[in-house]
Amino acid sequence: MSCVKTSCPQIAYVAQHHIEQLASHLESTAVAYFCDTHKTSETAARQALGGFGLVGNLALQRIGTLSGGQKARLTFATMLHDAPHLMILDEPTNHLDKDSLDSLSAAIKLFKGAVIMVSWGISMAF
Repeated sequence: MSCVKTSCPQIAYVAQHHIEQLASHLESTAVAYFCDTHKTSETAARQALGGFGLVGNLALQRIGTLSGGQKARLTFATMLHDAPHLMILDEPTNHLDKDSLDSLSAAIKLFKGAVIMVSWGISMAF
C-alpha cells in the first residue's frame, strides 16, 4: 500500500439530483459536454465515456435524449475523469437502470480512493 501526501485533495460530489445539473446542456452531445467540461479531445472524451457504456452513436446523442441511467453514467464519467481522492455519493442509485447500477458498483470497487455513500438501494451494499 502506498500513501501520497497532497496539500489539496480532489473531492468529487454527486448529489441525489445530479441529473438536474445537466439541464442547461440538454442540446449538447455527451462528447461535447465532456470535452467542454475537461478541455479534452473528442478521442479522449469518447474513450472515457466508453468506459461507462456510452459508446458509438450513444455518445453522440443529445443529452436530452439520453435515459436517466445514461445521464447518470455521463455524470459519473465526468466526475471520475480527474481521479478524485474522495467520492461523496448522495443517493447515487436514483434514476439508474440495472446496467447503470452494475457499472456504478464495478466503478466503486475499482476506485482507488475513499468513498462515502448514502443509499437506500440494498443492491449497493458491499
